[in-house]
Amino acid sequence: MWYICLEFENCLEHLTWLLTTKNIFAYMNWQDYIHSDDKILVGKPVIKGTRISVEFLIELMASGWSRQQILDNYPRLTNDAVTAVFLYVLECMRDGLLFAPNIINKNQAA
Repeated sequence: MWYICLEFENCLEHLTWLLTTKNIFAYMNWQDYIHSDDKILVGKPVIKGTRISVEFLIELMASGWSRQQILDNYPRLTNDAVTAVFLYVLECMRDGLLFAPNIINKNQAA
């Protein structure tokens, strides 16, 4: 099972943009940008035509990279491909494939 925590500022900025965009699912289909192939990164979801995984892009954003920094450092990526990553994660969360574990306060732990 995958775990994801979206409490970091950079990803919240991207998700806020997605949620405020009118009918984002009418805007684009993440399947046009992301696919999985057992022969590429052991089947991890990647941006089509690259070996750049969704997991890696989320990790960059969690580390504080901006959308522009990612696009500047990975010129094969497009703005829409980065947006597709968030649509993919959003759909996985809606389908119950991703969830955040309960965080236990160390002071409350027995």
